[in-house]
Amino acid sequence: MLGILALDRIARAKLPNGALVVSVLSNGGLQRAVEAAGGQIIRTPVGDKNILEGMLVNGAGLGGEKSGTSSSWSTPRVATASSPRSK
Repeated sequence: MLGILALDRIARAKLPNGALVVSVLSNGGLQRAVEAAGGQIIRTPVGDKNILEGMLVNGAGLGGEKSGTSSSWSTPRVATASSPRSK
């Protein structure tokens, strides 16, 4: 899902800094696809708190990670790093 969102935003020049923030566990194919489209992948340690911090520090407009059987994603306007597990 993150890849689809990132590629769409890159194609429309709507992804700030062309950056997608993901955890160190994300798939290498995602990185290749984003970079081939002209974007960049920024990797952080695992955890939504780390993803958000990476987004804020790098001015990224999209980030997320797989969490168990689901995926979480965020944009700076949506995220507040208030996940109970990240405190």
